[in-house]
Amino acid sequence: MNEVFERYKMKINMKKTEILVCSKEKDEVNILVNNERIKQITIFKYLGSNITEDAKCTGDIKQRIVLAKIAFNKKKTLLCSNNVSLTIRKQLIKSLVWSVAL
Repeated sequence: MNEVFERYKMKINMKKTEILVCSKEKDEVNILVNNERIKQITIFKYLGSNITEDAKCTGDIKQRIVLAKIAFNKKKTLLCSNNVSLTIRKQLIKSLVWSVAL
């Protein structure tokens, strides 16, 4: 792998390089670059979502539900107010709560 990088005058930063193996078994891999082993991790955050080695997303879903509840509770008085039309409240929920949950 390192030979390909060197061909294009690129260098692998071993402090930032990590690998994640998604598998039912807890497999350990041994990938070496310049006789140095790349660190293997069990969870990786990508675009706000957690990717785990077992490829399950239950933890991520629970976290998003908590964040959506927090977002709702911050604006609860407005979102539950009868002084604001139902149409406006629906739009506010979509923009303030759903955007966090999804």
